[in-house]
Amino acid sequence: MYKFKITDPHFLPHCACDIELTLMPGEILTLVGENGIGKSTLMNRIWLTGAHEMTYVEQRPLDYFYDRPLKRIKEVLLKARGDKIDEEFFFSLWKRFGLEQKESRMHSSLSGGEGQALKIALTLAQKSQCYLLDEPSQFLDVNMKQVLSSVMSELQAKEKSVLLVEHDKEWIRRARFVQLGIVNETLKEVKSWTI
Repeated sequence: MYKFKITDPHFLPHCACDIELTLMPGEILTLVGENGIGKSTLMNRIWLTGAHEMTYVEQRPLDYFYDRPLKRIKEVLLKARGDKIDEEFFFSLWKRFGLEQKESRMHSSLSGGEGQALKIALTLAQKSQCYLLDEPSQFLDVNMKQVLSSVMSELQAKEKSVLLVEHDKEWIRRARFVQLGIVNETLKEVKSWTI
């Protein structure tokens, strides 16, 4: 079980933060709320408090590989992080997200959705008990969102914990949602529900 408590009177330029979240093994917890209220900032703060045991997919582009063919990116990841990668799961993600057919393409030639699929495959294949994903469905088409939904179900079955920030809730199955809002100039939980 993971517990995250962020109490900070100077959390954002326009508000404080008073949030306490619990994330159980096999649970998907999805943070929702208006744009610009601090969901990504909160996710980053959670990452900083427990980085040694969590894997994080940020909204930022995947730019630390420079411009290489996907095949080379795959080789670099497997060589550099071999003992930290679940290879069977990695190759499954690589194929299911359609990256296998794109291995000769340069990273710079990928569409937004293809780049997002690459980021997700590289991150979720890492051996971890807890994954933080900031808007993972961003740029994905309907088919890739279905793949992502299936992958989330597999992580749940493996008792992995997943914390999402997401605007598109349609692809998410079996999750607990926490709506964040600003109350008295403080970012707080205003409502929660489970589907």
